[in-house]
Amino acid sequence: SVGLWKQQPFLDDNGNATPNDATDGAVAATRYLLTTLGDAPELTLLEPRATLNLSNTLEMSVRVQEGAEPPERVWVTLYPPSWTLPEPQPGQTPVDNATLVELSDANGDQVYTASVAATETGAYRLVFYARVIDGTQAEPQALEVHTAYPVYLPLIQR
Repeated sequence: SVGLWKQQPFLDDNGNATPNDATDGAVAATRYLLTTLGDAPELTLLEPRATLNLSNTLEMSVRVQEGAEPPERVWVTLYPPSWTLPEPQPGQTPVDNATLVELSDANGDQVYTASVAATETGAYRLVFYARVIDGTQAEPQALEVHTAYPVYLPLIQR
């Protein structure tokens, strides 16, 4: 038989073991699934570079092949070598404190770029994203860029 019951799921995204309290839903409201309807922007990576000059600049670039409409936002999440996910506090969801960098298309050629200072030695993990105005996102693309490692030369004495 078919009834007119209101369905309400038990939501406990803050982990306090009390479903549907006033703070539940705040974390869930920030999470979503990627939509696959329509033409999502196709994200094609161009080679990010770590410029190892005196200023240790990490230059990032990505080419966005447009779908039905141009991207509204293109950004990269930057995880430095020392990055770790913060320890969760009881009853709370850990917050990712990685650095977000907005990329811009300065030349109008669908190549989005940005530069940041690479202040640490080791592997930087970069995750590129693109989104169009209706919220459709491209599949994220990730890669690692290694900055300079210390060079140890042998000591030669006479």
